[in-house]
Amino acid sequence: MLPHLIVCVSRLIARLCIDPVFLPLIGGRGKIHNALSRVKGASLTVKTITTAQTAALIALFAEKLPLGMSKERAQEFLGNPSRFEKEIEKIFLEPAPVSAGDLNKVITSWTDFYQKFFGIDLDMAGVKIPAKVEGFDRLIVVPQGITPDQVWEVCEKQFNCYKCTDSNLGEAVTKNDRNPNDGTYAIWIRDVVEADEEMKNPSAKTLEKQGVKGITLLERLLIEIKYFSETNGHLDLENVTLCSGSRDSGGFVPVVDWDGDELRVGWYDVEYSDSHLRFRVVVSL
Repeated sequence: MLPHLIVCVSRLIARLCIDPVFLPLIGGRGKIHNALSRVKGASLTVKTITTAQTAALIALFAEKLPLGMSKERAQEFLGNPSRFEKEIEKIFLEPAPVSAGDLNKVITSWTDFYQKFFGIDLDMAGVKIPAKVEGFDRLIVVPQGITPDQVWEVCEKQFNCYKCTDSNLGEAVTKNDRNPNDGTYAIWIRDVVEADEEMKNPSAKTLEKQGVKGITLLERLLIEIKYFSETNGHLDLENVTLCSGSRDSGGFVPVVDWDGDELRVGWYDVEYSDSHLRFRVVVSL
């Protein structure tokens, strides 16, 4: 199975990088060509990868491929080459640009959101927005000092809620990959109702080993309120978001879903995996 994966990535790297003749095969006229053409004054001459660089990338892929990957996970990629191609494109192609006008609209919506629901004046001075990656179209802005309990209180005012702990969420969650106490920050996630289809089987421990960044409990609760305010609907109606960016004192991972008529927060073991237990990958600084 390992040789088959290496062959797959070899062909994809070749298609994506080796020769300008093949660039139009990538996303119609070619994503690389289009990305360059969007930059004012940019030359359309593409300096393509060398044969030696291609060989080196293939060797690096073979070396770094996680040997702990399950057969089922590997077969997901082997049985779905188009999905595998998208994952490789995320690595090798340029980040998708976002216009200043579009970004300002998004920031304004978050400014209005925090003023309406929290009475917070969002200050974006000095806040760096991560480069946007194709497919990650939903920006989450987290203001300095906001707490999970503040967000939970707003959730309870908007819809039915249940948390599987007698403690405050701020006390229950002891570790987060990103912390608003360190300052206001922003992340990108996929703009989807159900947690990422691509992330439906691995455990939190597996993704942590692979360096995959996941959403925190605080971020997941914020986007629930934001989505509800925009659509009057809810997220994760059929599946569950594993908030892999957070842990409780025992190392358990918080989970969030909409269960019938209420928002639920629970906990799962870091090694547990299930097809309905999914991650929301984040793009962050």
